[in-house]
Amino acid sequence: MLGFTNLSRRLQNGGETGKVAVLALAMMIMFLNGCSELRIHRYINRITESQQEDLTRKQIFSVFNNGKNSIHLLVEKISELRFWGLPLKHPRNSIELEPQNSIGFAYAYLIELILGRQKLELDKNADYMFGAEKNYVYWDGRIVLRGGEGLKTVGMGDLREIYWIYRQWWNENQKKTLRRLRKEWKRGIRPLSGSKYSWK
Repeated sequence: MLGFTNLSRRLQNGGETGKVAVLALAMMIMFLNGCSELRIHRYINRITESQQEDLTRKQIFSVFNNGKNSIHLLVEKISELRFWGLPLKHPRNSIELEPQNSIGFAYAYLIELILGRQKLELDKNADYMFGAEKNYVYWDGRIVLRGGEGLKTVGMGDLREIYWIYRQWWNENQKKTLRRLRKEWKRGIRPLSGSKYSWK
């Protein structure tokens, strides 16, 4: 706090001292933002370091709690093809589904989770990866391709295109508040809206 107080006084003084103070303040903000991004990066990377759901859940909650600051970092990782062995489907969905085993799908799902939920609940009596049943935003937890013969599950070959769709969505919406983005998501205006893909 002392550093910010001194900067404030220098800004009031004006002149060259004020210019230096402005530059110092800008650099301090950039440094703090950089530290925040590095911390979120660590949370995201740790999601894949363990296939134990309790450890994965802890990192997911950390990414979620950083809200909008996590979204652009997740977008940039959607095209990753590394293996992901944990299901994204709702816990009550007992249907055997064709797996989407790339971590890129999990990163895209986390974006939907941030947009689709105000907060994450934690059911201490259950072992859900996303904390509680009510936290899951999709029943099947997979991206499908809309086609003439119904819905078809997509695979790793589609991830690059899905990445560009999310990136374009973020470029067009990054200046909106998280509150507004969540309202739009609730109304059905979502990252994959208008594309040939959708979450199911």
